[in-house]
Amino acid sequence: MRAATRGLSLQIARKIIQLSALSFVVYAAASMHWRNAKVAHNSSRLVELMSGAVVGRLYAWNEALLSMFGEPLAVSDGFLGVPWAATVGGVPTLDPLALAALTFSGNPPSPGAAMAVLLPVSIALVASRVFCSFLCPARLLFELSSAVRQGLVVLGLPLPAVRIPRLGLWVGLGALAASLGAGAAVFHLVLPYLALSSGIAVLTLGGGLGVPALVFGAMWATDLLVAPGQICRSLCPTGAVLGLLGRRAPLRVLKVRASPASNRPAGDRSEKTRPEDDCPKGCAVCQRVCPYGLLPREQQHHDDCDRCGRCVVACPSSRLSHGLKMGRAVGLALAFAGLSLPAHAHHNKGLPHYGYFENYPQVPTEDMIAVSGRWEFGGVLFNFQGLERRTSDTPNDVKFFIYAYDLDADATFRGPITFEIHQDEQLVSTFTRVGPDGEGVYITRETLPASGWYDLTYRFEAEDGPVVLTIPFEVDLAADAVNWPLIGGLFGGTSVVFGLAVIGRRRRLSPRSSQAV
Repeated sequence: MRAATRGLSLQIARKIIQLSALSFVVYAAASMHWRNAKVAHNSSRLVELMSGAVVGRLYAWNEALLSMFGEPLAVSDGFLGVPWAATVGGVPTLDPLALAALTFSGNPPSPGAAMAVLLPVSIALVASRVFCSFLCPARLLFELSSAVRQGLVVLGLPLPAVRIPRLGLWVGLGALAASLGAGAAVFHLVLPYLALSSGIAVLTLGGGLGVPALVFGAMWATDLLVAPGQICRSLCPTGAVLGLLGRRAPLRVLKVRASPASNRPAGDRSEKTRPEDDCPKGCAVCQRVCPYGLLPREQQHHDDCDRCGRCVVACPSSRLSHGLKMGRAVGLALAFAGLSLPAHAHHNKGLPHYGYFENYPQVPTEDMIAVSGRWEFGGVLFNFQGLERRTSDTPNDVKFFIYAYDLDADATFRGPITFEIHQDEQLVSTFTRVGPDGEGVYITRETLPASGWYDLTYRFEAEDGPVVLTIPFEVDLAADAVNWPLIGGLFGGTSVVFGLAVIGRRRRLSPRSSQAV
């Protein structure tokens, strides 16, 4: 029973961690409203006057919370992003596929980016796909779909249970190939957690449903109605990569030896019992509760197992437990003992998170980039207030973070630059900087006349002569920060989903127990 008790404690901890991971994604997106208001106004009173008492109170509460740990804006910088590329408590992490995408794009990643991959890779080497069961923000919603599916089956709806071959690595390779032309944004369409996280960011910051949210909705519906457990097990590229790295991981779900008495059927007083390491004949509870339909009792589940531990709790004979293959554990410990390299912030080309292409997805920006000879030009922009525009005194203000990078010298340009903004060949704005405003980035706040396409022109003197380059960009000045009717509709639909999940939880049906139609 000790294994089952430990397993139940682990499941409680797992749910807390899953909720924390999902909360982090929501908070990282929502906190951008606070960050924008902090930079623009630095006053809860001003925020209240512009956006109402509720928004002003939320601003003050968040600032008070962050103040408990230091300077609020600096503390906020330590909690940004999503698992694709995030800073959590000031520690940078990076999905291995993100590092591969940077490499495939022709921009060799910095040492800091390579070090940021070390944490997820180390976890995978020790515990294989444990990220999927504990830290992936999408997994909690897929577990919800499993419970809803059970509820539908209980209500008498026959659902197919399609098995999909393991194609995650091929999907990842295809996305990397596509990223050569489309950029790393293609991963928003193939990674469940990234599609979900980006959808949350768009909903929170833009008040609408973006393409990533629709993609995740399709994944969730597929998991619910057609192929339970297969999105995570067979199609997720990150899960496939972590599983490959953790193929020899020491942490596993193992069978434990039971005492002979525990093998005897009730009332059996004979000396003959089944072998100590055998499970009761015909028992397949572990398979029914496994989200992927694996069979831990046969110990043939390791390649796909994400160490969630649901089978440990459900096993009626307490024959399963998390355990270590000691030889592998000792080998990994010795390998990690030699790693004492410091982890540095993975700023691409030394630029801050808000000032480079393929930036963190938590920033509500339009990315722009171009290369001319030895120079790379780029930047990001976003609607500055982070408040409802109809109540703003400056509804058409846009914040720009712009840089110029010398590819030959491998250094950011830090001299004087003149910038011009044109629309339909008409000059809208011009501004000059004698040097970067911070961390190699030129920063400005400009008022634009309307939504649409514009051109941003750089003009500066380099060692080999004058440089002029124009980059097109698009800006939308019409969207409000929050679409409350849409959010209300989503909550209404969510109540139905949770109702079905409650029905499903009354019957522990396997995702594979429903018959294909």
